[in-house]
Amino acid sequence: MTTRELQEQLEKERAILKAAKDRIAAQNKELEELRKKVAGNTREDRPDELADANIRFNELINSLNDGVFVVDENRNIVIVNEVFCKLFGIKEKPATLIGTYGPNLLDQTKHLFKDLDQYIANGEKIVKDRKAVLHEEIQLINGQIYSRDFIPIFKDGVFRGHLWRFTDITRQKTIGDTFEAQKKFYEQVLNNIPADIVVVDVEHRFVYVNPTAIVNPETRKWIIGHTNEEYCIHTNKPMLLAENRNRIFNEVKRTKRQQEWEETFQLADGNTRYQLRRMYPVLDEKSEVEMVIGYGVDITERKKIEEKYKGIIENMNLGMIELDKDEHIIYANQRFCTMSGYEIQELMGKTATDLFLRGVSLKRTRDQLSKQRYGIHTNYELAVQTKNGENKWWLTSATPLFNTDETVVGTISIHLDITEQKKMEGQLKEAKQLADRSSKSKDIFLTNMSHEIRTPLNAIMGLGKLLSKSELNAQQKNYLQGIESASTNLLGIVNDLLDFSKIEAGKITLENISFSLETIAEQVVSILTHKAEEKGLLLYQETDKRIAPVLMGDPFRVNQVFMNMVSNAIKFTEKGTVCLKAFLLEEKEDWQKLLVIIEDTGVGIKEEYLNTIFDKFTQEDETVVRKFGGTGLGMSITKQLMELMGGTISVTSKKNVGTTISLTFSFKKGTAKVFEKKRTVKTDTGNISNKKILLVEDNGLNRLLAYTILTDYGAIISEAENGLQAIDMMRKDSYDMVLMDIQMPVMDGIQATKIIRSEINKSIPILALTANAIKGKEHQFIEAGMNDFIFKPYNEMNLVNPIAKWLNKSGEAPAPKFEPARVREDEQAELKNPAQEIPSGPLYDLSKLLVMGRNDENFIKKMLNLFIGETPPAVEKMVEAYKTGDYATVKYYAHRMKPSITNLGINTLRDDIVKIEFMEDPDAEIERLVNKLHKTIALVVEQMTKEYGL
Repeated sequence: MTTRELQEQLEKERAILKAAKDRIAAQNKELEELRKKVAGNTREDRPDELADANIRFNELINSLNDGVFVVDENRNIVIVNEVFCKLFGIKEKPATLIGTYGPNLLDQTKHLFKDLDQYIANGEKIVKDRKAVLHEEIQLINGQIYSRDFIPIFKDGVFRGHLWRFTDITRQKTIGDTFEAQKKFYEQVLNNIPADIVVVDVEHRFVYVNPTAIVNPETRKWIIGHTNEEYCIHTNKPMLLAENRNRIFNEVKRTKRQQEWEETFQLADGNTRYQLRRMYPVLDEKSEVEMVIGYGVDITERKKIEEKYKGIIENMNLGMIELDKDEHIIYANQRFCTMSGYEIQELMGKTATDLFLRGVSLKRTRDQLSKQRYGIHTNYELAVQTKNGENKWWLTSATPLFNTDETVVGTISIHLDITEQKKMEGQLKEAKQLADRSSKSKDIFLTNMSHEIRTPLNAIMGLGKLLSKSELNAQQKNYLQGIESASTNLLGIVNDLLDFSKIEAGKITLENISFSLETIAEQVVSILTHKAEEKGLLLYQETDKRIAPVLMGDPFRVNQVFMNMVSNAIKFTEKGTVCLKAFLLEEKEDWQKLLVIIEDTGVGIKEEYLNTIFDKFTQEDETVVRKFGGTGLGMSITKQLMELMGGTISVTSKKNVGTTISLTFSFKKGTAKVFEKKRTVKTDTGNISNKKILLVEDNGLNRLLAYTILTDYGAIISEAENGLQAIDMMRKDSYDMVLMDIQMPVMDGIQATKIIRSEINKSIPILALTANAIKGKEHQFIEAGMNDFIFKPYNEMNLVNPIAKWLNKSGEAPAPKFEPARVREDEQAELKNPAQEIPSGPLYDLSKLLVMGRNDENFIKKMLNLFIGETPPAVEKMVEAYKTGDYATVKYYAHRMKPSITNLGINTLRDDIVKIEFMEDPDAEIERLVNKLHKTIALVVEQMTKEYGL
């Protein structure tokens, strides 16, 4: 609660208590007068007057807000009012109680009293003493408090009875107790604040002083009602202190505003202490100064720290200047003078921005300084020119300075010379660009290599399969097996290179699904058994039965590791055995650690080569390459896959004895009874018959392969050698499907697909044929409008199944869900204000966002929801700031909104938002742009909400 609120509350409580006391005093007086009048009359002497007095007495009793109970000398009830009955919960009417024995009422009311015995004892004593008793407090069980008055009645000195009056004073007591508690609370708070607190009246006389301000309790008691001059005399302090405080006090009274200053004290021990002091005016309801609160805090330690850090800054490579609100230099340290080349006297009073900055740097700095007016701390880099004309780069940190009423009065900025760092940054940028170009060249090379090898390889392997279905003699079959073996080996080399490239590019992602380790081991052994048998080797596997039947991980990568290592073991073993063994190493409630060993009795590895076995493109020696072939990537790829899965790989070997590969895995246990496998959906290929398929492929062998396979299923195939030829054919004829190669001369598949979707057919299934499997660029095919993709080299079913699947989905439109949104005609008609005109065309275009989100619908919706939640409020604040002339805030919000407008393709505002952000002086053009922005964003949000159900 503030001091003003406390004062107002105290005044209200005092008024309530005073009113209650005045009301009770008036009633007491009137009651006493009537009592005297009744007691002074006798029934025999003045019967009419007495009767009249009794009537008026009864009327008064019944009109009182207090409970009244009168008995005669025998304690029989003479008068009782309704308030008394209500206070004590007596159900009988007052008239029925007249003449009854008063003490009998105690039986009906004794359950109400907190201390019944005390109540009875006090009452009996009062009656016995027959003396008036006022304001005796009685507490009830329910927390209420009554005040009880006793008035004895005498006639001619003879006791004739007595009057009891009961008043409910619960509220007054509560108010009083609350007032005292609040007063005590605030005094305790003020007394325990570790700062000087004083309160003075309008005559500058002390009303309150806390113990921190004056420790001595006698002096603290004495000072109340005295002035500063009297205090200085009393404590032998310099009169200058009182004069200075009086001057500031008069300024507070005159301006009705807070004043702040520092005081310095020399202590007896020679030390200096510093105090920061403030005076706050307290105004009454007429806005006149009613009192002044003084506040003082010791800032000696802070002053020492300021001096310390000022010294640190002076000794560091940091230049510091202080500017006033008009950007004039009012302080500069020596380091700043050295950095800028100016002497201190040359800097003082100069405008910093004009002195050092030109062009873009000048504009940018003024934009940054404008933020200081709103209390915003900023960090930025500046290109500056020193006194001798040198061009330098400074890293600047600017902080606003505030006065006591929180108004910005200037700026402190610290500068670090980063010229050398900027030069290095430029060199690093060039080096990075060179590295990026090199990496891009490598990617392009691998992409082209993949395409150039896979394309003919697709034809060789495919035609070989077709040839194997024909009648062949033994020699021809032998030749065909050689072709298949060579092409399979070549495909393995290409796959190794691509796997290595994917791992290096961070494109490998791991599954987390259920699988059986034993099943994978059995499958690997089953697949490679024929290779082992060709060499007369024994290949077998053993699996520890304690290994969980269901584990969670990536079975495909586990299988790849097993295949690599077992294949290697078979390749380098001429006789003996190759075995795959799996053991349980460690187990906890929800996971297992496994050891998998691949052992062989092969040629072994020299000890010195074991240190480099996992290096890329490395094999033991040239004889190994000539005899066994390979790229030298298998071990490197396996090691990186193991690390991705959180496992380890190690090798022990002895030349001409054998090699042991040790793999460790940690997997969570699975609970599913059925493994999560990719379901093999048997596709009905009968629907291919009589379907017209346009085959777009520049490689004649691949066209021959696809043509041969698909015509066997009854398809009607038309061929095109490039995208442009395909477009011409589609304009002249209709087809049920397009098989589109990606890399082709004249026009590639992506360009051709975009034209087909925009100009010819939005719903025809288009399937990509691609040999580019390097980095998973499938999203580019989908964004272009393709439905699916088939990687080369493909076999018969890999080609036929997708075709059959998409022919079953005839009529399904593949166009992206997030298309550019246009302004409807009715919305255009609503734009009546020429200052808010919206150009025709798309309201927004999410194609850039689609690329960023890799066509992920959840990502797109999340981004749209963020835009809808943040941008409209920012626009409203911008409009409001423009109306109030706050142009710095307008520019600030323009800067904040610019990335969202760019990313969401709101192209009609792209140039406008830049103009607003970098406006020099506001003019009619800027007003038009702000209004246009306001209207366009509203339309964009409305359209997005409707279109995507946000």
